[in-house]
Amino acid sequence: GVRGVSGVSDRTRAIAVSGEHTSGDNIMQYVTIQSSGNAVDFGDLPNHISNPQSSMSSPTRGLSTGRSGGNEIYYYTISTLGNAADFGNLSLGRYGIMSGGNDTKGVFMGGDSPSDDNRMDSITIATLGDATDFGNTTANQYQGAGNVNSSTRGCYMAGYTSPTNTNVMGYVTFSSLGDATDFGDSTEARHNGAGASSSTRGVCAGGFNPSASNVIDYITIASTSNATDFGDLAAARSVGP
Repeated sequence: GVRGVSGVSDRTRAIAVSGEHTSGDNIMQYVTIQSSGNAVDFGDLPNHISNPQSSMSSPTRGLSTGRSGGNEIYYYTISTLGNAADFGNLSLGRYGIMSGGNDTKGVFMGGDSPSDDNRMDSITIATLGDATDFGNTTANQYQGAGNVNSSTRGCYMAGYTSPTNTNVMGYVTFSSLGDATDFGDSTEARHNGAGASSSTRGVCAGGFNPSASNVIDYITIASTSNATDFGDLAAARSVGP
């Protein structure tokens, strides 16, 4: 099995991007969302990845950061099978990045380089090129739940601020460069939770503190407030300690 897989999707296809398997993996696999069945090979990343990395997507294109601690950004067209190609570079190589995006802009938030980092980089998804400065996160934070987005706002939930887990949540407005703003607190301080969202609601599921968690909490993306209990996972899960 592979752990620490990141993912992207359009309305018909979901892609699982690499992950950690022994010394790392570069495999991408996909499923057709409306059909049951095993995952099918999509293509490969240029490099093996040995740590969970960050991915985001528009309705047509997916992007993933590269090797653990590297500054590479790769892209691929979700509707077309094939290997990922070079997109550009982050301003600084780091891992544990929390990502977010809408149809046009992506933001890579926080990370570890190897010290905790508060920088945020932005890219225009449809245009190849290096990331540029967006602003700073509210805390030096990494391994939180990202991909909690509406069309206008991107949020990150919980994570790790050395030497402890944190319950801090923050958000950015995609159309405006600037520092992140405090959103509120998650129900539990933890890192390596999985983020997901609709256009209005975001969730953080699972994570680690001090062991694997089954907690799911949610926020309403358009408003600022503390997260609320959503329910529990069927089993406690985390990428790792």
